[in-house]
Formats: sequence, C-alpha cells, structure tokens
Amino acid sequence: MGYADVLDEGGAPEEDEVASAAERRKATYQLANTAFELIAKHSTAPDPIAYAVWYAYAEGENGDLVERLEKELHKSDEISDYEINEIYKAFLEDNDVFEANMNIGAEFESSLAAASELMRESLKQNQEFNATLESVGDSLPGAADPTELKSIVADLISENQRMSQVTSDLSSGLNESQAMIERLNKELEEFQDLSLRDPLTGVSNRRAFDARLKKEISAATDSEHPFCLVIADLDHFKRVNDVYGHQTGDNVLTGFAALLMMRLKGADMVARYGGEEFVMILPDTKLVAAHNLIVKILHELRETKFVTVNSNKDIGQITASFGICAYQEGMTATELIEIADTKLYEAKETGRNRVKTHGIN
Repeated sequence: MGYADVLDEGGAPEEDEVASAAERRKATYQLANTAFELIAKHSTAPDPIAYAVWYAYAEGENGDLVERLEKELHKSDEISDYEINEIYKAFLEDNDVFEANMNIGAEFESSLAAASELMRESLKQNQEFNATLESVGDSLPGAADPTELKSIVADLISENQRMSQVTSDLSSGLNESQAMIERLNKELEEFQDLSLRDPLTGVSNRRAFDARLKKEISAATDSEHPFCLVIADLDHFKRVNDVYGHQTGDNVLTGFAALLMMRLKGADMVARYGGEEFVMILPDTKLVAAHNLIVKILHELRETKFVTVNSNKDIGQITASFGICAYQEGMTATELIEIADTKLYEAKETGRNRVKTHGIN
C-alpha cells in the first residue's frame, strides 16, 4: 500500500495519524534508497538534481519522466549529466525562463501602473486648469479697473506656464514608460526564444520539438499533407568524450547540428532531442525525398573532418545512424516517434552509419 492510501477506519484518530506518518516515512526512505541505488547503477553524478530525477523515477507518478528515462536506459545503462539535467528541466523544474517571464511580468505591471498614474495625474491637472479657466471667465466681466484686469491676466499666464510644465513632465514620463514597455517586450521575446533553443548547438530544444510536432500533426490532420520525422544518433559518441574530452565532444555535436541545419529548407526543423540524439521535422516532404536527403547528409558527415580542441588532432571519421517515418493519418506523436526510433534502432543493430526508413528499407 502506498503512503497516500487511506487507512482503514476503526482505530483512534491519534493512532491512525501515527500509523499514517510511519507509512509515509517508510515509503520515503525506501524511495530515497532506491534513488541512491539508481545513481550508482547508472553512473550519474550524486548531486541534488540527479537525486531528484531518480527519486521521481522510483516514485513512478510522473509518467512522462519515467517514459523519457526508460527510453534513455534502452539505449545505454549510463546516462550523461547533460541528459539528467535536461530531464530535470523538462519535468521537475519550472526553469529559469519561467522565473524570468515572471520577473518581466512584474516589471510590465509596474510600468503600466506608472503609466496609469501619469494618466490619472494628467486628468487631475486638466481638471484643475479647467477650473482655473472657469474662474477667470467668471472674474473678467466684473473687473472694475485695469489693475484688477492685469492681476487676472497675470494669474492666467502663471497658470498656463504651470500647466505647460506639467504637460511636459507628463509627456516625458509617458515616453519613458513607453520605452520601458518596448524594452520589456523585446526581453520577453528573447527569453521565449532562448527557452526553445539548445544552449550548446543553437538548434531547437526538446520543448520546442514537442510543441512543433503537436502542431504538425494537427495541421496534417486538417490538410491531409503528411510530413516526415527523422531521428538521428551519433555513433560511438561516448568514445569521443572518453578519448578526446567533452570539449571535443561538444564540437562534434555543434558541427553535426550545423550540418543538419545547412540542409533544411522552408519550414523544416532540427532539434536536439537529448545527448547525442537529434530530430528533424520535414513538412510537405514525401518519404522517398526525405530518405534521399538523409542519405546525402550521411555521406556529408562521413566526409566532415573533426579535430581535438587543444591539439587540432584529427579524431577520425564521425558517423551517425538515422531512422525515418512518414506521418500517417491517425498517428499520435508517441506512435510516430516510436516508429522512427525503431528504425533508428535497426540502423544501429545492423552496423550503424546508415539510414533506415519505415516503408522503404
């Protein structure tokens, strides 16, 4: 029985509470032990982020997180720190972008409040000026001599000068508020863009891919124009990191992402799916055309020279394996990814450095 289950009625309330607390502690200790065992088993860093991810996995309540981890475990028993951090950000953390958006939202609220206050002050000053004009209008007909008339005119000039200064100050304040709002709009757009990009390679990230795939499925359903999904995985990438270091590994990832981006057209999309795995969405592209495109990329990657960061030493040929699937009416995102992933697995199992396309080979 899980610690969230309701205890049977019958005992004293105090005893039930004690038993419930004991059950919760026992369940928590068990999950904590399991999390530490998983950290050791899969060679992940024993830090708070890794602990949170493995604890959530052991708990099993976050189905998306469990599915993502099991997919990674299917590929390798060892999960990189990068992937652990990506999973944490995707499923357990509201992330810095959300916090930044909240901060920008607070600044927006402050700027709009300031602008509203300026507008209220403007209305107030206009009302006072109108009252002054009415008073002058009432006084003028009764002015008995030039001295009294001169005094009324002087008051009117003074009030007009004051109102002119107030108007100038209000205009300046409104201009500042407008500039602030424009800056915040720009910052918000930048943060939103950053939240959808992989910081290392500059291509779209998993969050952006998930949103785009959902949109493409909806569009394909409405228009009956299917699209193709490609999943790519660099071969023996762990060896690159182990032998030449993570900086060289990062260069390989960046170079591969750049190669994929060079071959995109129109509304095509490339995203880093996790670790050394990338995905491509190819709208309005037939399966044979997608296959031929990826075969071309495969050959170009073979010819690309990668070197070590410090010594500029050639690290040898880098290859990748690819799985391709065309969307068919009625497919879910999960089904489409699973089919493409299965073809990628076939490419790996049959020797790597090749393309496997659902419906072609």
